[in-house]
Amino acid sequence: MLIRFAGRLTEAETEPSVGSKSDSYNNTTTETTTGLYKVELLHRSGPRKTREAVELTALGWVSWFNHHPLLEPIGHIPQAEVEANYRRQQEAQAKFASGHRGSDGKVAQGADA
Repeated sequence: MLIRFAGRLTEAETEPSVGSKSDSYNNTTTETTTGLYKVELLHRSGPRKTREAVELTALGWVSWFNHHPLLEPIGHIPQAEVEANYRRQQEAQAKFASGHRGSDGKVAQGADA
């Protein structure tokens, strides 16, 4: 799961807050979220017998957390919706930028240029 998290940080082009050993758990947000799902999910609902059971439970919680809570700081919408809106905006900007280039790849000049 840590490898997937690190990959997601890279994919999102973020500057990770990591320790000297690349320990992403130095990140306070990650620590808080990890602690929250451990308490809310794993401890309250009973022990899991296999590693796979823990992983499936954790993934279900992460999916719920990303798609259901309406968070005030981001406009009372789920995190997944914010990310989807951001990706659409990035794609639209890229499409707009590429649509204004000539076949030679140079930016097209206006009629009055």
